[in-house]
Amino acid sequence: MTSQQSYSTAIAGPKPGPSSHYRPDVDGLRAIAVLAVLLYHVGVPFVPGGYVGVDIFFVISGFVITSRILDDIANDRFSIAQFYERRIRRILPALAVTLLATLLAFSLLMDAEQFMDLSRSLTASTLSVSNFFFWKSSGYFDPSAGTRPLLHTWSLSVEEQFYLFIPVLMQVAMARSSRLTKLLLVAGCIASFALSVFMTHRAASANFYLLPTRAWELLIGSLLAIHPLRPALRPIVAQAIGGVGLACLAIPILFYASHTPFPGLSAALPTAGTALLIAIGGCQITPATRATLVTRALSSVPMIAIGAVSYSLYLVHWPVITFTRYLLLQEPGFVAGVVVCATSLALATLSWRFIENPIRRPKNPVRRPMLFAATAVLIGALSLTGYLAALLGRPATDPWGTWGSGVCFLLDQPVAAWKRDRCRLTTGASRNALLWGDSFAAHYAPGLARNSDRLDVNIMQITAAACPPIFSFRSYALPHCHGVNQAVLDIIKSNDIKVVFLSARWDMVRARGLEGLSSTIDTLSDMGLEVYVIGVSPIFAFDPRYLAYRKAGFGPEGDARWTIAGESWETNKALKALVGKTATFIDPLDFLCPDRVCTYLRQGRFVYLDYKGHFSDYGSDLAVQAYFPLLRRRNGE
Repeated sequence: MTSQQSYSTAIAGPKPGPSSHYRPDVDGLRAIAVLAVLLYHVGVPFVPGGYVGVDIFFVISGFVITSRILDDIANDRFSIAQFYERRIRRILPALAVTLLATLLAFSLLMDAEQFMDLSRSLTASTLSVSNFFFWKSSGYFDPSAGTRPLLHTWSLSVEEQFYLFIPVLMQVAMARSSRLTKLLLVAGCIASFALSVFMTHRAASANFYLLPTRAWELLIGSLLAIHPLRPALRPIVAQAIGGVGLACLAIPILFYASHTPFPGLSAALPTAGTALLIAIGGCQITPATRATLVTRALSSVPMIAIGAVSYSLYLVHWPVITFTRYLLLQEPGFVAGVVVCATSLALATLSWRFIENPIRRPKNPVRRPMLFAATAVLIGALSLTGYLAALLGRPATDPWGTWGSGVCFLLDQPVAAWKRDRCRLTTGASRNALLWGDSFAAHYAPGLARNSDRLDVNIMQITAAACPPIFSFRSYALPHCHGVNQAVLDIIKSNDIKVVFLSARWDMVRARGLEGLSSTIDTLSDMGLEVYVIGVSPIFAFDPRYLAYRKAGFGPEGDARWTIAGESWETNKALKALVGKTATFIDPLDFLCPDRVCTYLRQGRFVYLDYKGHFSDYGSDLAVQAYFPLLRRRNGE
């Protein structure tokens, strides 16, 4: 046995069964996946698509799990109970320790509201539903995502939900025929992929987080296991396949970005690359040779070592990064990034050495009923811990009372809930105007009402949560949006509207593409309307209340200022270029954040409600006075 083989055996542990074969190249793929995710999350600029490491993991998981099931079925030792025993030993111990350590560490840094959110996410992670939790509460690429220590557990929940049906499917289908099993897996893979493509621009967040649109990635791995690449290949063909597979991983890691529509078609590249590398690593090459260059590189000692600790490294890296953000109140720089990587790797190694391995391969294993009972107790205890910790937090205040919530600012109601007579913010002028958009339009309502005597238009409000003012916008997650936006044309005609103000969370619109906004502006202009597009307000990395809690940016006068990231500026720059001369563009950042420094606390009062840049009533008044169009400004303003 060579030294590398000895090391591989030491890392992987003893082979689990007489016919299973350890694949060091698969550990190497795990290393690529976890390093891509780690470097992306640390903010290394040359891996803007490192998040596709999760997709690599999904294919690997489908392959490894299905291979093990097939091996057990072939050797007549498969049982559902045994399957879940292995999953429990593999997943739960390191996860439980990470969850508890995270809760304890962040209790020292978080305010009550953030701690409540963390506690709820802990319960969701314990119950393997954190993908649903984060789907409902934030997008993966939202600025707030960087302050949620357990966000990364969404992918674990997807895998664990996959484990609920795959062993049952395999056992039932294989009992009838392997052909039936293949047909079912192929059908499931095609259906899931088609759904993911369909949902890419219709429900982007659900598409990202939920199993139905992610299952195809795991099922690709399952199909590789049930139908591996058997033919003997000539070395030059094998080397070419390996090179193509590696390129399929490198391209998305190096060139995708947060605005790339994902998963859908974009996820096909990294998953195909992973599948090719798994396939070529297990096929026969003639004349006999050790392996392709790529397979040999993946099977090298450093790659095996990182791949072996990849689960623990994935678990610990995100809480470490998030903790660093809270500690520094900014993204980790180069030095902090190096410390984060080193700390994550050290913690992962300790977790693998003292938690993962001893429990996965115990010298004196407990009986299965006792293990299941202990698992139930542990899950219950963790869930209860999260629930009780959440009680220590405070509920978020409802900011929407002065926005016309439920009537002029629709949450999830159909457009029939909108009441024209109750949504007139100002009266007494000669022309009528419409304020149209999402919550970033609604947050101007208090300021407009307070300054109604200084406006040269009568403003009517129609706004809806998460619904940008774009006629073509559709979302299956937000079905009310289409009806609200389509009603705008009738509202304009029936109320003799001459001016339209458009405002929204434009950075989210930009991620989908701004073509719909351009078309909407053209439609309104062709109707003879005067159109104003109001850009995004400041988007903070942290809730301003937390910045105040940490006394960040306080000046001698009691005001507090904070520098915001460049994404808001880039979005407004793109909007200004798109609007051109067809409409008038208003950039709030020019007024609110000179030199990119924003005052979030003025005279002891908060200007903003949250990290997203929603105005408080006080902030709304200041914003309207500063830059809202068609407002008569006092001398000196």
